Amino acid sequence: DVSRQTGPYFLGDQDSQFFQTFSRSKSSVALEIKTPQGRADFERLVRSADAVVNNLRGDQPAKMRIDYPALKDTKPSIVCAHLSAYGRGNSREAWPG
Repeated sequence: DVSRQTGPYFLGDQDSQFFQTFSRSKSSVALEIKTPQGRADFERLVRSADAVVNNLRGDQPAKMRIDYPALKDTKPSIVCAHLSAYGRGNSREAWPG
């Protein structure tokens, strides 16, 4: 995370007040959702989450099954937010940005 090196106030190596301010109480995890175990772990997290957010190319959320149609059976109230350079459902959705 680039904000770990953002000053002006540093709290130690790879740690800054800026990072701590905006990352307070956040947790993170790395999953390989293309594997059965990674997918199961992801769906377990979805069941306890309010939202799933991504910034992938527009064609990727459906392919990776992280959009609402793929997750609604796991948790009907899940909010799926997507932000990409060119959106979804158009001729440019696969363009990186």
